[in-house]
Amino acid sequence: MRAGTFTILNVLVIGAGLSWVTLASSADETLVVPLDVGVEMRVSPLQFNRWLPHAYYDQAIESLPAIHKDLTVIADRRLGYVGDVAYSLIAYRSSAESEQVILNGAVQYTDKAWHIEVACTEDQYGDVMMQVLEAISQLAWPNG
Repeated sequence: MRAGTFTILNVLVIGAGLSWVTLASSADETLVVPLDVGVEMRVSPLQFNRWLPHAYYDQAIESLPAIHKDLTVIADRRLGYVGDVAYSLIAYRSSAESEQVILNGAVQYTDKAWHIEVACTEDQYGDVMMQVLEAISQLAWPNG
């Protein structure tokens, strides 16, 4: 896998702090975007439909408790906006004992959609959340 960013139809720029990376990629490739706090955000394309991103959230809220019996949800947003970019996001620990926080969500801009996922420690969570939202906000930049 390569560090970078992608879009299905255009070149997309995501800023991870001050380190900008531009990459044209195929529609089925999962890419890794390094964040400033030392973790990586995995970005992969989703099939666009008009129910994204909130349908992705609904499915996650329904299925995650069945997969992780002791699931602890730290934060969630069924439908949020950063500029013109819509997103859903759920941050959780798979169990009360787990020190790892997973941020998982869907992002949609015009007719493009992506799945994002980041794993971090609880101490990194605040900084990671801010950097993920910054990256989400950049999705519309090359097109606007």
